[in-house]
Amino acid sequence: MNVLEYINKWTPAVERTLNRLLPAGTRPLPFIQASKHLIRAGGKRLRPCLTLACCEVVGGRAEEVLEAAAAFELLHTFSLIHDDIMDHSDLRRGVKTVHRIWGEPMAILAGDALFAKVFEALSLNAKRMGLEGGKAAHLFQMVSRASFELSRGQAMDMLFSQR
Repeated sequence: MNVLEYINKWTPAVERTLNRLLPAGTRPLPFIQASKHLIRAGGKRLRPCLTLACCEVVGGRAEEVLEAAAAFELLHTFSLIHDDIMDHSDLRRGVKTVHRIWGEPMAILAGDALFAKVFEALSLNAKRMGLEGGKAAHLFQMVSRASFELSRGQAMDMLFSQR
């Protein structure tokens, strides 16, 4: 199976997992709409599929880490929402950016909500898999460090673009 076939195989399961993590009935409605906007706009879903593939490479079953896979898509989308605000972007994935539709304050909250859902998804996955405290803590530490580095990289990008 090539990479594109693998992505096509797993994208529907990733989409279902993302929808479970971001339920439609959440209030206030503009908040959940803003939070789901870029998720609904699509994307390649490369990060979640890489997560699933890595699981399989080490002998795991991809179905068992769908929440973790979705978590990395949520983290990526959170970073895109905030990046679009900082870069004053109008379009992302072929649709208007979140801040252009709902305003900057709601876009910031939507991005923050996705960031919070990252850790909810990881904790759900860790609990379901029976990860022991130390292993779960290590997982959260690694994702926290990666998130910090993501933000640090964005700060460096902003500083570089001011030159």
